[in-house]
Amino acid sequence: MSRSRSDRVAAYVDSPALAKRIRLGPDLACEVSGSLGIYQTRASVRQRGESSCTCPSEIVPCKHVDALRETYKVRPTSFVEAERLLAKFAPRSKEQMVAQIRTATLASPSILSALGLVEFEEADEFLDD
Repeated sequence: MSRSRSDRVAAYVDSPALAKRIRLGPDLACEVSGSLGIYQTRASVRQRGESSCTCPSEIVPCKHVDALRETYKVRPTSFVEAERLLAKFAPRSKEQMVAQIRTATLASPSILSALGLVEFEEADEFLDD
């Protein structure tokens, strides 16, 4: 018997599958360990706010987005408040910041797309050449 959408969402809510949870203003983000890999999932705390997920689901928003929002409702303290962490960067020099971006780039090359480098934007792997 197939599970309902709400059951599939509930399986992820506040589970270890939603890792690296952060909140930045009204926005939430996490990494989701899904059935086909690790997905980057983002959502607004506003129900009608923007959301995205790198999973292959054609349903928008996908169950990962719904689980992220619901997790914030039931356990907001499980999210790192990014504003507090980002404030630690304010006193750093430009040279220190560039060095940290270099380190972050080697740890996670996808950061380059977030920094606006179009050469590193994620390609749609389902498009034919």
